[in-house]
Amino acid sequence: MKKLITLVLVVIFGVLFTGCNNRSMNYIIEHEANIIGIVKETTDNSILVENETGQYWVSLEVENKDSVTHFNIGDEVVVYYDGNIAESYPMQINTVYAITLRTPAARTTVSGSFTVNVRDVIPDYCFDDTTPNVAVVTEFQSYPFTIFVGEEIGKQLEVGKNYVFTIKPIVVDETKEYLKGMYLSSLVWELPEFEITEFRLANEDELGLDSLRLTIE
Repeated sequence: MKKLITLVLVVIFGVLFTGCNNRSMNYIIEHEANIIGIVKETTDNSILVENETGQYWVSLEVENKDSVTHFNIGDEVVVYYDGNIAESYPMQINTVYAITLRTPAARTTVSGSFTVNVRDVIPDYCFDDTTPNVAVVTEFQSYPFTIFVGEEIGKQLEVGKNYVFTIKPIVVDETKEYLKGMYLSSLVWELPEFEITEFRLANEDELGLDSLRLTIE
């Protein structure tokens, strides 16, 4: 009988202990302290969150398994924690119960093609002074600017010819309105992932005002 009572008590305490460590997301949201901020940096084990009171390294070892643990820079998140903040710089929140995504970062895809006139093909002098892998180009009524095209494409370009360049689609953390207001030269500078995947000689109807056919969505 004593063994049976002991076994029952063990089961009851086990259930109670498990329940305490598997609190629902609704319970955590209603009862625990929280901060709201924007994700500024991510690592495998933590995220750097910033708000009007400062910056916080927030642990991704969360109690509630329904929490979001994969974030993009620019996401607005709510962090539910035990109320303790380590006074360091940045500050630290180490006991985290849950993290929810309040507002996803702006995500915009840039793809398509554009027409430019090749004025010169030069080396990328940061690496060597002989390999022709950077095109000096102009679009319709623009100043010259440079685009990294790679050695394979660079060796095939002819100075003075108009080409259509197609880019690899890029997903960036910016709004469509912001990107659509930029010149092509600014986009190339702003987006380090800008990569030319294909090229061909341009047709007459692909020059002038119709030279830019990038899709921003």
